[in-house]
Amino acid sequence: MSYKVFLSPTKNINPTPKRYEIVSIPCFNKEAKYLVDQLKTKTTNELVELMHISKDLANLTYERFQNWKMNPENALSFHAITMYAGEAFKAFDFESIERNNYMKLQHNLFILSGLYGILKPFDIVSPYRLEIGLPFAPSNLKKNLYVFWQEKIHQFLTLNLVENDVLVNLASQEYAKVLDFKNLGFRTITPIFKEYNDGNYKMVMMYAKNARGKMARYILDNDVQNDEDLKRFQVDGYSFDEKYSSHSEWLFVR
Repeated sequence: MSYKVFLSPTKNINPTPKRYEIVSIPCFNKEAKYLVDQLKTKTTNELVELMHISKDLANLTYERFQNWKMNPENALSFHAITMYAGEAFKAFDFESIERNNYMKLQHNLFILSGLYGILKPFDIVSPYRLEIGLPFAPSNLKKNLYVFWQEKIHQFLTLNLVENDVLVNLASQEYAKVLDFKNLGFRTITPIFKEYNDGNYKMVMMYAKNARGKMARYILDNDVQNDEDLKRFQVDGYSFDEKYSSHSEWLFVR
């Protein structure tokens, strides 16, 4: 049994991502190019409207789509695990992982993506911005990116995982919807992190994102092999609350 971790990408991109000796190619590079070819035709004003972003950010996004490349030798491409710079990835702290754990990381962590579908940590990607929940329909062949990616990701997981693998969903709700848990055929655990305040437990998004990254790292560092190992997660004062947890949703509180 192996516990596979899922994270969602971030809007924030690391300005100085690094390259390492391990290089892999995204499984859906051709599909990503198909999407980029259509996004390249959009003006900055259209990107502002589609993505609800500022004109300056739209200009940067436009430039990134124009410069996007499939070629792993492209100087503007980097490893997925080093490129995303959101709270969960900061908490995961890839830079401190020992090199002898790189292949374990490569086989056990997956990053969902609106542009690439699903990524392994050392897949080479170009900087981009494309949230999976945007009302973007490629060539009007699919009504949205969830429909575009769902079956493809399902097939990827069927080919890359074994029957008794457990999926630990540490992705945001926006991205987790693409996984279609009921029909995946794999057992799934979704950890939920809440804070005690004024007599109630509430989710604080910044803290939850940080905890997702730290749990992903905990699973890697401790080579989690069973549920009891995962329930022992107590980083930053969180502890498993069995009373308010279900088979598929586990509550961690502090």
